[in-house]
Amino acid sequence: MLEQRVGDAQAKSPELFEVIQRLEAMEMKSVGPDSKPDMSMLMSHLEALCASCRDQALQAASHTDASEIRSRVEEMASPIVSDEKTCVAIERLQMDVARLSRDLAEERKERFSALAEVGRLTEDVAKAGAASIERVERRLAKMIPRHDDSDAPQGGAAQFPERTLHKDVPPVVWRNRDGSNGDTDDLRDALGSSLAVCIREVDAELRMELAGRANSISVQLRAELRSEIASRIAAAEHRLASIE
Repeated sequence: MLEQRVGDAQAKSPELFEVIQRLEAMEMKSVGPDSKPDMSMLMSHLEALCASCRDQALQAASHTDASEIRSRVEEMASPIVSDEKTCVAIERLQMDVARLSRDLAEERKERFSALAEVGRLTEDVAKAGAASIERVERRLAKMIPRHDDSDAPQGGAAQFPERTLHKDVPPVVWRNRDGSNGDTDDLRDALGSSLAVCIREVDAELRMELAGRANSISVQLRAELRSEIASRIAAAEHRLASIE
């Protein structure tokens, strides 16, 4: 096999083998001062032959060999390129996850501040309602004065005072001439008690309605926050799974 390859190479470049034979013959002879020019000429000729052989070998290389070499180089370089792309994708994913965490923290802070604001507004409304009820009660107490029993007239003549119809009140309301309240006390007491009961009922209903609305708003905000966080986490996991 080796002899066949040597024969093929000799057939392709006979000049190179001729130079090699001349060099071997010169080595067998004694080296003298006259042999130096011949040696330099042979070396230069040998270098020229090597360059020509290299050019012939490059020209003799087929297109298929070059394509095979190129494909092997690309196959060797493709894992490196894929690893670089994977690293870039992982860096982008890390940046997206960091940005998502910042957005979620900001949104959570905003939702908690909104819940705190709703609670504060509810408390303010409740306080305002209680203050308004107290003001109404005080005004009613001023509008409906109460007289002690000591202010009532004594004596037999006072027990049956003369009654007259007051001009500014309905015909069913009577007042005594001496300025003391007569039948109007019962009417005022009834009106005051019924109005107070009505105000208390309205206050209780308002408080219950405000509490229900505040609870519903808080539940809705929490549900929206949880759904948003779950959707974003699912999207991030999906992107990570696709990249992997």
